[in-house]
Amino acid sequence: MAIYSFTIRIISRSKTNTVDALAYRAGTKVICPRTGETFNYSSKEVQHVELLLPEGAPQWARKLQGLMAEDRQKGAQEFCNRVENAEKRKDAQVYREFRLTLPLEFTQEQSIALTQEYIQDQACKLGMTALLNFHFDEDPETGKANSHCHVLLLTRRLTEEGLSVKKDRSWNKKTQHETWREQWAAYLNFHLKLNGFDVIVDHRSYTEQGIDLEPQPKLGQNIRQMEKRSGLSHRNQTGKEAARNKGENVSSPNSSALNKRMQFDSISVRNIGRLIQKPERVLRSSPNINPPLCGGMWKESCPNIANNI
Repeated sequence: MAIYSFTIRIISRSKTNTVDALAYRAGTKVICPRTGETFNYSSKEVQHVELLLPEGAPQWARKLQGLMAEDRQKGAQEFCNRVENAEKRKDAQVYREFRLTLPLEFTQEQSIALTQEYIQDQACKLGMTALLNFHFDEDPETGKANSHCHVLLLTRRLTEEGLSVKKDRSWNKKTQHETWREQWAAYLNFHLKLNGFDVIVDHRSYTEQGIDLEPQPKLGQNIRQMEKRSGLSHRNQTGKEAARNKGENVSSPNSSALNKRMQFDSISVRNIGRLIQKPERVLRSSPNINPPLCGGMWKESCPNIANNI
């Protein structure tokens, strides 16, 4: 089921190795032009990498775009050289990154088309240069498909000589970030409908939607590694605690969460499982539920849902 997940972060030298970050996202080998250190992620499966340019991009950038398509390693190395040599400060903000979660319903081609259109319209038209890195892999926590795209956006504009001396600060505005988030939901919903999926996502938080729920926390790599060593699941425990805190409100016939779910003609078992601890109570409270879900399929699904919330 399609979900909305869109994060924006700055990749800077003060917090990470920016060459390593590039090599990992592109799934290739890159040598740092400043230190000579090699970062090799060639063994990581990254299915598609593509460079998107703003209108009127200089010839050297067009050539780099072609090189990236023909030979990823050579293209990434040239890209790295251009970007790293333009930054002089040891704490330089080198990239702005979008991490876009892609619909599990989509083929790789459909996901690529969606992301290309969104970035071309919402970033490149602002004068930004974007490197798209598609990871169609599995979530290490659940083992399920985890299709997403790391979009590395340059913080400088392109010039005939290379990258601009000054950075474009207009891209840092909070209002611009809000627009990017909102537009990703709009493009995602359009492409879901275009490809025949009757699903709607919302970029707003539960609070902004008027739903009295605690969002499930997102776990970082460090916590996942601790879970593996301990054999315990932090997400499972916190998810149950959140459900206990809000479960009675959700099951009430007058609750905002229930009213929100009743706007749809059918109930998504997966979404109910994420929202509440006792999803069968919603079925008894809602007059709009399709009868098939009240029968055997729902009875079989309830134990699985209860074990994962």
